[in-house]
Amino acid sequence: MDIKEITDPATIFKMTETLFKQFPVYIIVDGKPKQVKVIAMKNLGVLIQSPDNNQNPTERFLLLTNAGNLLRFTFKVNTKDPRGIELLNPVSLAIKPATRTTNRYQASKAPIYITNVISQAMVPHDLSDDAMKVEAFMKPYIQKLKAKFTEVEFFVHERMDTRARMLADTGKHIFVPDTKSPESVTDEFIPFSEHVHLMRQGKGLTKFMSEICVPLKYRNIVIYGYLQIMHMEKTDVNDYNLVLLAAEKFCKEIEAADIFNESRLKSSILDISGTGFSFSHPQSKHFGKLFSIGGTILFDMYEEEKSLGTFRAVVRNIKPLEKLFRIGCQFFHMADEHTIVDDLMKKFFPSSLEPESSVGSESQPKIKTDAVPTTTDEPVEAKTDNPEMPEDSQKPESSKQ
Repeated sequence: MDIKEITDPATIFKMTETLFKQFPVYIIVDGKPKQVKVIAMKNLGVLIQSPDNNQNPTERFLLLTNAGNLLRFTFKVNTKDPRGIELLNPVSLAIKPATRTTNRYQASKAPIYITNVISQAMVPHDLSDDAMKVEAFMKPYIQKLKAKFTEVEFFVHERMDTRARMLADTGKHIFVPDTKSPESVTDEFIPFSEHVHLMRQGKGLTKFMSEICVPLKYRNIVIYGYLQIMHMEKTDVNDYNLVLLAAEKFCKEIEAADIFNESRLKSSILDISGTGFSFSHPQSKHFGKLFSIGGTILFDMYEEEKSLGTFRAVVRNIKPLEKLFRIGCQFFHMADEHTIVDDLMKKFFPSSLEPESSVGSESQPKIKTDAVPTTTDEPVEAKTDNPEMPEDSQKPESSKQ
C-alpha cells in the first residue's frame, strides 16, 4: 500500500487550513476515532476543543478522509487551557488509501427520510441573488433598533469580512458594554483585546462607547452575516438580549421567505451507520447546485412525521440508479446530533451495538445479516462514500499513546 508522508509544518498547516474547514475531523482517543471540534487556525497551529478523557499530554492524532484517502495528522500540544481548548502544532502527515471498517445497515424497513436539503455553499449565494428582498426584511428591524441605538448595521454578503470570520471561528458573540472598561467583557464573549482593532477603524473606538455584534445563521448553523449595533452610551445585558432576539427573528423570517434553493422532496434513506448514510434523489433543475462530491449539505431528518433535527453531511459520492441517484454522505455532526444518530441506530438496528471484528486496511468489511446488501448491484468495498478509519489508523503506536 502506498503511503505518502509529509513532515514540513508549513505545508501541513496549509492543508489543514483548507481541509479542516470542509470535512469532519476525528481525534484518536484510547485507540478510537472521535469527532472533534476545530475552532480556528492561528500562528501555524490548530485550535481544537479536546475531549476530556484524552490522557496523552503531549501528542494528538487527527484524522479525516478526502478523495478516497485517509489523512493522519500528528500534532504536538503547544498550550492547553482549563476549558480543554488546545493549540496544536503540526509534526507530520501520513496519507494512504482509505477503506471502510464499519457496517452500513439497510434502512428500507426504518421509517426515516430527509428533506429540505440545501448546499451549505449556496446559502450566502442565494441571499445575494435576492438582495432586494433581503433588504426589505432588514428595514423594520433597522428602524426599531435605531430608535434605541446610535448605529445599526446588517452585514449579509457572500464573502465574510473580519468580524464575520471572528464570530464563526470562535463561536462567540461580540458584546462590549463599555469600551473604557475592557473587563466589562465577560468570558462568554470574544475578548475585547481580540477585536479592538476593528473598532479603531473609522475612529469607532473614539466615537462609540459600546458594541454588540451577533451572527445571522441559516437554520442556526451556517453564518451568512451579522447584526451589529454601535452606541454612544454604555449598554447592558438587556440591550444584548434585544439585539440577539432581533437577529433570531430576522433569520426565521428569511428562512420562511422562499429565498433558498432547497429540495423539499422526501428522500428515502437507503442505508445508514453511526457515521454515514446514503439516500436516493431524482435529477432536478438544481441538482448540480445541491450536490457535489466534497460539498456540504444541510437537511432535516424525520422518523415518520417526527422531526429529528437539522444535520450537516459531506457528500462522498454520487452514483446513478435505474431512475434516481444514490448520494453517499458522511455525517458532519457534533454533540446533540451525534446522540440522535446513536439513538436511531439503537432503535432500528440493534445489531449495530454488537462489537465488530477488526478489519485490516486491505480487507473487505465483514457484512452482518442485516447490513446493507448491494443497493446498486456493486461490491460492498466499492461504496466509498464514507471511507472510515482502517485498523492500523485507529490505534496509534503504543510508544506514542
